[in-house]
Order: sequence, then C-alpha cells, then structure tokens
Amino acid sequence: LPLPLQPLLRKPLAVFPAQMAEGGFAYFRSSDVTLQVKLLVQQLHGSVPAMCASHPPLSYAAWLAGACGIAPHDLHISAQLLVHGMPLGQPERTYSAAGSKLRWNEWLSFTAKYCDLSADAALRISVYGTAGPREPVLIGTATAKLFDAASRLREGELQLALRLVPRFASGDGSSDPAGEEAGEEGRVRSKDEVESEELEAMAARHEAALSRGSELAWLDKPTYQLIEARQLALHGRLSRHLLSIRLPDFEHPVLLHERSAALPPPFLQPPPPRPRALAQPPRLPPRASTPERAAAAADSPATPS
Repeated sequence: LPLPLQPLLRKPLAVFPAQMAEGGFAYFRSSDVTLQVKLLVQQLHGSVPAMCASHPPLSYAAWLAGACGIAPHDLHISAQLLVHGMPLGQPERTYSAAGSKLRWNEWLSFTAKYCDLSADAALRISVYGTAGPREPVLIGTATAKLFDAASRLREGELQLALRLVPRFASGDGSSDPAGEEAGEEGRVRSKDEVESEELEAMAARHEAALSRGSELAWLDKPTYQLIEARQLALHGRLSRHLLSIRLPDFEHPVLLHERSAALPPPFLQPPPPRPRALAQPPRLPPRASTPERAAAAADSPATPS
C-alpha cells in the first residue's frame, strides 16, 4: 500500500471498554463502539472473455470504457448505509479521480456510529459515471453485510461482486446459467467461478506453506505454475466484476449487541382533582361622575317608595 494509507489502516485505539468471556476471550460489544462507520474504497477490477479475445488484449478499464461509453476517470463510488433495510444518513461518495486503473484508495466516513447498527446492517455501493453535466449514469451496484453469520463485525479486505445494469452486462460475455450452483445470499455461481475460488484458496494455502518451509520444496515451483496456468485459463472464460474495499480493523473482535430501549417510568395514579372555588362575579369599577350626570340626577323627580 502507498505510504499515505499506512497510518489509516492501523487498528483504532480502544476508547471503549472490552469484555472478557470465559477462557480469557476479549471482545468488544458493538453498542459500546462510538466510532463512526467508515470504509476504504480501493479499486474496481475484473475479467471478461472479450478482453482476451481482442488483439492486443484489453485491460479491464479499457473494456469498461468501451462497453459503457464513459472514461475511467469519470467514474466515482457512492456508498449508502442501510439499517433494517432503510437508509441511515446521507450517502457518501468518492471525490478523487479513479484514473486509468480504476483505483481510488479513499476513505468514506458516515455520520452513523457502530453502536447504531442492527444485525442486518449493510453497505450498498454503487458505481456511477458521468455522461455530461448533471447526468449521472449508474454502472452497477454491490452490497456488503457488516456482520457475518456469527454476529461478528467484518474486518479487513473484501471482494464484492459488482452487478452491472442490464444494458452494460449484455456485452460482457456471460456464460449460460445452466449447470450453476447456488452461492451465498442466493447468488448463483457458475462452475468456473467455483473452481476459481477453490484455486484462490489453494494459492493462499500454498503461499502459507512456502513461508513455513517444507521437505518438498522442489514441488513448490511446478505447483505454483500449474495453479497460475489454470487461473489464467479460467479468467479467459469468466465474466467477473469485483470491487475491492477494506473495513477497519479492531484490537479485539466486535460482536453484535443492540441496546434495549429504556422502559418508561411506572404509571402512577394521578391525585384526585381539587374542588374549585365558585368564581366571584367581576366587580365593575365605579362610574366616574361628571357635571352633566350630576345635573341630570338633580333634575329628575324622585321615585316614590
């Protein structure tokens, strides 16, 4: 990673208390984490059969620019935080240019905090292009859940499958959906995608074995060459659009914990109303005497009793 990003990927300081479970397992409760939710948008990459079919082979950025009619530096990322399926706060977007390699390396911070998240909290990420002044064009969308199946906050780097809008996905050379198996969250994966994921897992285990060393070191080079050759062959048939993001790391695992709403105070019987005193009629102020009124009273005859 470039040097400006290294301080940003450090684990945040624990300004909230850690919990201790049986066996000395330390963890944080999400209701105690008062930090703002944020993510690092890294890059957009992928592969389509049309990239290898052209001569010379096209890069993913060049293929996407030709399929969408939008230059790579006119693309930006918009992220919306969802809680209970509803937007929480305003969406955040990248402001730096993606460049010719579709890389942003930009942090997006939300006004919401981790203590405000629910079990189904997710990030809806959209890729937009610009066709003209105030003419945004939606390229594709991706969704990332913030908590896994074990109710643990997800951390580290994530590879999200970007779903292009139909008018752009029609030219990516997607294979026929026959012979596919169901993947995570109801998504359908082809056999080539399943094999590609298995090869990536094998490559990761192979690199871990290389770091430890083994007595069969003479098999490392042909094994790596075989895995790499198979991956290149699959990439020539696969149609994948991946968005790389990174979530912050914490010192201890963050487990889901939602605070219960505070109960209202117990209802007390109000005291009986006090009897109201009878209202006295208002006293009118005495009428002021004027000389005309005094003369009129003297001239008027007295009424007999």
